[in-house]
Amino acid sequence: MSKKTVAQMVEQQQHYLLALKPKQPTLYRSLQQMPEQGDGLSQAEPVDTSYQRQVHRQVTVYAAPAAWRRHWPGLKHRMRVERWGQRGGQAFSESMGYITNREGSAEPFWAHIQEHWGIENR
Repeated sequence: MSKKTVAQMVEQQQHYLLALKPKQPTLYRSLQQMPEQGDGLSQAEPVDTSYQRQVHRQVTVYAAPAAWRRHWPGLKHRMRVERWGQRGGQAFSESMGYITNREGSAEPFWAHIQEHWGIENR
């Protein structure tokens, strides 16, 4: 999603939750640096044992740096979601990052992230 689209959403008093993607190299690289910046503002650790899999997740919410807030209208938080576990008998591990203009903590953000995945998977 472009910064212009995000600006229009903020003008219309809408919320955004954007995944950090490799095509945004500066934001995407910051995903790896988040744990080095402390424990974050809040954290949740949901576990999913459905569909013959066991997936652990750690959702950590961080304040958005001032430099980012200048470029992304309304930006409040960035998040890191780490996933690991077993799928089909195979071990896996991955990390994702998100930015949002919503206020909140890790638990409600996790619900929003799951909704986001549902939209992307359709």
